[in-house]
Amino acid sequence: SASPAFAWDLFVEGRPFEAPVEVVEGTLEAPLAELLEAFGCGWTKQGDQVMIVAHGKADGTIGPRDKLYFEGVRMRLARDYRGRRTWVPVLELANTLGSRYEVSKELRAVDLWPPTLTPKPSRLMQVGDGKRAGEPLHLDDVSFAVEPHEGKEQMHGYAVITNTSARTQKDVVVWVRVIDEAGKVLGQFGRGFATLEPGQQVSYQFPTFEAEAGASLKPSVELRWSR
Repeated sequence: SASPAFAWDLFVEGRPFEAPVEVVEGTLEAPLAELLEAFGCGWTKQGDQVMIVAHGKADGTIGPRDKLYFEGVRMRLARDYRGRRTWVPVLELANTLGSRYEVSKELRAVDLWPPTLTPKPSRLMQVGDGKRAGEPLHLDDVSFAVEPHEGKEQMHGYAVITNTSARTQKDVVVWVRVIDEAGKVLGQFGRGFATLEPGQQVSYQFPTFEAEAGASLKPSVELRWSR
């Protein structure tokens, strides 16, 4: 059973964490969305997939059974749903995101810092990679168009990938970064496929991405999968 953690204080970068904190069977828990926002993380939601990025804006409600990805890598995280919020163990989330933390049992306080490392994906691929032997996935095509829309630039596009191997590939993620001419990342999003059967081809249509007028938008597509 959950009980308010009156005796525990939670801080993110030295600032008090404003959302409620509870102790459940000796484990400190807090609402996932509020923790991510305190870290400065953002996310986009498509169906039951939530793609979390280290820096960005929050878009969509995180449900208790949604599949979570951080920077394109699947997250395994204990979760509980109560009071219309999705709760997670605070230190487990910190470990999953690669966040530094300090626990002071004397002060009954936990200090957290935002994620500084992006997790290492199993593989990264650019367009055209994968034809050499030993690469099970091939990025067949990336097509995109940019057009003006109400004083902004809008990008639409899709990527096509094929499992060219004789084995089923698991936890495949198509990860898209929108970059400008200087290489600055303007936005990122993706989609996960639980399995790709041998010879199976799938396409991923990007969500419409919008940026300030005059921005040079170009999608950089990477594929990630479990070994």
